[in-house]
Amino acid sequence: MKTKMIFYGDSVIRGKTWLQGSLTPFDTENNFVKYCRSYLDSLGMEIINKGKNGLTSDIACKELDNEVLKLKPNYLVLEIGGNDCNFNWKEVSKNPYLDHPPALSTNDLATNLNNIIDRLIENSITVILLTPPPLDENKYLQLLNHYFGNNIDLFIKTKGGIALWHKKYVETIRAVAVERKTFFIDIYAEFEKTNLQEHLVALDGLHPTEKGYQLMAQKFVESLGKFFLKQVANTGLIS
Repeated sequence: MKTKMIFYGDSVIRGKTWLQGSLTPFDTENNFVKYCRSYLDSLGMEIINKGKNGLTSDIACKELDNEVLKLKPNYLVLEIGGNDCNFNWKEVSKNPYLDHPPALSTNDLATNLNNIIDRLIENSITVILLTPPPLDENKYLQLLNHYFGNNIDLFIKTKGGIALWHKKYVETIRAVAVERKTFFIDIYAEFEKTNLQEHLVALDGLHPTEKGYQLMAQKFVESLGKFFLKQVANTGLIS
């Protein structure tokens, strides 16, 4: 029986991007999971992409049985959190002076991640936790202003800027990974290391470009190789 790895998460796992000159975002075939697949196929692994547009950590908790557990994978690659920090921008635009709540708080995200990790451990599934990539604040605000008007800027300033707000959720994921001693790949930090970040984040400021997905896959494969070597050293087995 093949070792099975499920990639589960939001639109970053699904492969959404937005090209210059395009009117709408789309799911590219040249996505993170595809770029990882050639390496994983060489290991004889079965790869399943369960990326879902709009996925939040609470939805992931509710759908874990049907989307993951019933498929009995050996590994789950999990990337969520980017939608948790989002706001109802239509309501924000109507009254930017109110304290609008995010979709989920950082405490909610931490609780949901811990619940998911607990369920995976109970089912003998190894979790590989990813941070989302950083967003491009200028591109994202241009998009929000285009659809909802400049009132958005007034609200965002109360949160310290959208990039800083988003990073708080990334830091929550990092903290959970450290606390739970979970195998962890910091995609956010990898993007920050490069001087080409402008070319790695798509027109909407949220999703990677195809080059960004390639960078994610390179970091994933590099980190996974070290993880497997450690497993072999400790147990003599990959799965």
